[in-house]
Amino acid sequence: MEEIKKEFGRQAGVQQEKEKQIKINFGENLRKFWDLTGNHLMEIYGQYGTGKSRLVHYLAVEAQNAGYKVIYLDTEGGLSEEHISMLNDYEYIGDELDDLMKRVYSIKEQRHNWDILIVDSIGHPVYVHYVQMRSMQEQLKSYQKLAALFRDMVRFARGEKGKDYGKRKGLAIAINHTVSEFAKMAKPPEHPLWPFGGQIHRVPKLILRSEPVNGSTFKLITFKARNLPKEKEICRFTIGSKNIKIQWEI
Repeated sequence: MEEIKKEFGRQAGVQQEKEKQIKINFGENLRKFWDLTGNHLMEIYGQYGTGKSRLVHYLAVEAQNAGYKVIYLDTEGGLSEEHISMLNDYEYIGDELDDLMKRVYSIKEQRHNWDILIVDSIGHPVYVHYVQMRSMQEQLKSYQKLAALFRDMVRFARGEKGKDYGKRKGLAIAINHTVSEFAKMAKPPEHPLWPFGGQIHRVPKLILRSEPVNGSTFKLITFKARNLPKEKEICRFTIGSKNIKIQWEI
């Protein structure tokens, strides 16, 4: 009987080690992005169809499997039912910018409930708001609202002074679009391949542009990164039917 107990304990220990290793493996890609960003805001932008949503969905599932609590806000409604079912905490917000701002603010206030906040995408409701504004003065309101969103996402990730700043260890991820998408109906002053938002993009610590390579393979290139030059390719990712394979270049 004693030998049986010892063997059972040994097998249980082996299983725990396997589960621990699985969590480490699942969190490997997430950790790379987190290390590049710190406890702050990461922005991934690019033109439509460059794999941004599939990538952040993959990172969300990877984070969940590694034991992190993730809240995923969807403004475009582009995820399939299968992909939605893989997320523990998913909310469809829609394209009203004010609705997104209110929800992000409330999540920031209740940030102890989650480790990671994903907004997919921040660009869509900003775009809808932007093109409805007729004058330059009105269009500036879109920039101001985007700045407020970024501010609250940063505070979600790193905390607030006088509260949990310096203790908070979170990550915020925002999907955005290129200026060229906005320029279809109006012409912002920035370069067409920059992320929409102008000087507001001083806020995120890491900004990556997604570009097609071939077929279902895409690459992420730095627009802004600590300790990395601009226009540096950091990884390539290939989208499969069930998974994503990421090949790191750094």
